[in-house]
Amino acid sequence: MGIDMRILILSPHTDDCEVGCGGSIARWTEEGHDVHVLCFSAAVVSLPPGFGPGTTNEEFYKSMQVFGLFDKAVLTNYPTREFPAWAQQIRQKLVDKKDRFEPDLVVGPSSTDCHQDHAVVHEEMVRVFKRDASIICYEAPWNQTLTHTQHFVRLTRAHMAKKHEAMQHYQSQIFKGSGYFDPEHTMGLARVRGVQCNADYAEAFEVIRWMK
Repeated sequence: MGIDMRILILSPHTDDCEVGCGGSIARWTEEGHDVHVLCFSAAVVSLPPGFGPGTTNEEFYKSMQVFGLFDKAVLTNYPTREFPAWAQQIRQKLVDKKDRFEPDLVVGPSSTDCHQDHAVVHEEMVRVFKRDASIICYEAPWNQTLTHTQHFVRLTRAHMAKKHEAMQHYQSQIFKGSGYFDPEHTMGLARVRGVQCNADYAEAFEVIRWMK
């Protein structure tokens, strides 16, 4: 990876990017890259009883603060599970961000992610950035029947600790018992990916475009 890159992370819902590539975000910020995060939905419909409508908004920004990205993260609020009807608006949001930020690397959901919101973000990401930036995609194994792992980001225990700290701010999802918030899942998958690239831990990505 180049020096002083502009990296744009796309998160369909609050928590997607932390779960998918939180360790890599920790490494990229540590290395001094200019990392921005664009999240498209607060996913209020997925809140368990007892959690107010502003919960995921607060959780998202607390999580971003762990990475030092509070001022470089933006949360919009398209209706969860309805992204196909908002594809044009999402595309324009990406075009506007491309024009302002001019990222070198864009990171988003996988091409094999079957969640309708994730699929729209993936499709529009490729449509908007295909000629201007490298594009890689993080894993969401619970949404995928096929996972492509052509690119690995090697991580240390400190990177994984920061990922875990960020994810801990999503108490609404931990309360629900979401399996991908289980530390054993997080560390186990990172350990498997680490074994695949001769590292203690790693996160794996699908490569759509790689530009040098």
